[in-house]
Amino acid sequence: MKYYVDWGNKKKFAVLDNDSDNPKMMVFNSFLELLEKGDEVFIETGCPFSKICKLMSAKVKIFIIDSQSLKLLRPEYVASITADNREVDDDKKSDLNDARLVRFAVQNNKVELKEVPLVYLDYKEKSVIAKLYQLFTDNLTQAKNMKSSFLREYPNKKKFKVLSKQLDDCMKPIEDAKKKMAKNLESEFGEHVKKLGIKGISHCLLGQILNEAPPMFYHCLTAYLKNAKLKRIEDHKYNRNLRALYYLATQEVIMHKSEPYRSM
Repeated sequence: MKYYVDWGNKKKFAVLDNDSDNPKMMVFNSFLELLEKGDEVFIETGCPFSKICKLMSAKVKIFIIDSQSLKLLRPEYVASITADNREVDDDKKSDLNDARLVRFAVQNNKVELKEVPLVYLDYKEKSVIAKLYQLFTDNLTQAKNMKSSFLREYPNKKKFKVLSKQLDDCMKPIEDAKKKMAKNLESEFGEHVKKLGIKGISHCLLGQILNEAPPMFYHCLTAYLKNAKLKRIEDHKYNRNLRALYYLATQEVIMHKSEPYRSM
């Protein structure tokens, strides 16, 4: 079965199949239960990756459609409705009609379809590990900085010195675990860093960028740059998390090229 979907993050999915002209509004879990192995799901860009992974776990084929291409196709879709003398409400902007638009685009070969590869699940897992590593190291660094700051201001606090020693003993195995995680991340994302050819971007940050917006989901470089707001866009629809990650990446590159920062 083929399903044409207008996704929603905090709202229901509009789902249309080949056997019906009337889309149904469904919560995501109900849609998952409907799917069978080998089914095909057509959905536009922007759908949360967590939901994409759950769909892939259902052993279905997922095809991503560029949302901008659908937007440009809408006038042609409305014209086809008028020519067929269909109901007036069918040409209004709504979730149900967006699902109809997806089916119109696919059945008439009006858009480029990009299938999500099965390796994405493994790829997603590695990227999430990078995010967890970042949270882990941030908290560890913050604890060490707080301890050092207090010792500088109050060097004569004997009780705190004893507690500090106990804290160091507890943190040593954590530090060892962090080093092992760093080596794993380097082996997973080191090749990607080399291909970029940009010195200064950490494996961890690159892993988060790949997790937030895998390039495989975009039909061209311009679409990717617009999503990160690295290219001028007319509206305000862009991925703010991705934008923030590229801001951090820029900081890392600048710091790497700066002699004072490199020596720290």
